[in-house]
Amino acid sequence: MYDKLQAAVIKQSSGSSAFGIQITLIDNQFNDALTMDNFEKHLTFYCSKNATLNAVNAGFDNSFLAFIFLLSFHSNDDLIWLMASTNIITSDTSINQWSFDQVAGKLHEAL
Repeated sequence: MYDKLQAAVIKQSSGSSAFGIQITLIDNQFNDALTMDNFEKHLTFYCSKNATLNAVNAGFDNSFLAFIFLLSFHSNDDLIWLMASTNIITSDTSINQWSFDQVAGKLHEAL
């Protein structure tokens, strides 16, 4: 039973389906009010979708996932977001060394 379930998940998450999930992650924008609940929902979306992709070896690497997560807030004009994202972008850490957990943690702290 488990093998059948695993095969169904892999089938749904591979090929064009995996590509569609990747595009959904890249295009996703945070347009809601900046609250802890909305932030957590947005964070969970990125974690769960990338975990689905990782199951079929199509997930984004950690630094790119952090980048697209950070980019997903670019249309939000909330001052908390603007200050937090500016601090992350102007830090001494190069973009290829960013970690998803670090970026999410810094944004979480700002909230």
